[in-house]
Amino acid sequence: MQPNPLFSVLIANYNNGKYLEEALQSVFAQTYINWEIILVDDASTDNSKEIYQKYINTPRIHIYYNDKNYGCGFTKRRCVELANGEICGFLDPDDTIDSDTLTPIVKEHINKDRTSLIYTDFFYCDQDMSILSLKSPQCALPKGTSYLEYGKGAISHFAHSKKHFTTKQAVLIVHY
Repeated sequence: MQPNPLFSVLIANYNNGKYLEEALQSVFAQTYINWEIILVDDASTDNSKEIYQKYINTPRIHIYYNDKNYGCGFTKRRCVELANGEICGFLDPDDTIDSDTLTPIVKEHINKDRTSLIYTDFFYCDQDMSILSLKSPQCALPKGTSYLEYGKGAISHFAHSKKHFTTKQAVLIVHY
């Protein structure tokens, strides 16, 4: 992996215009500067398109539209397919990230080349972004279980992975 890999922040949006601007601004505030936003709109019917217009000439934001509402799984897969980065992380359009979120994530990906997915603690907030609690992912899974199968919320906000990885790579949980 190169020293300053491109980080693709992936946003699959459907009718989250109320929060979208704040999510986008949290990416712009990053101390790590080699990032892009891949935003795929899943046929929103709210004010999301008005927000996109503010960024139409911003080269680091790439906005795409589904021709109809296909759902979250389809739209997130499309985000990954359109991403140019070596590292990809899904940011839900109603979430934000701290300004120094990408820097330690990129360092971990560089230092741990046999790791494909890195996941961090996160704050669970109410609709006004007031912190309700700190959530930590489960560090140990029952034998024979994957993170995708293990309970609701085992992986949620802003999990990030190398775009191309092998099945021999591991999942790493970083607490910071």
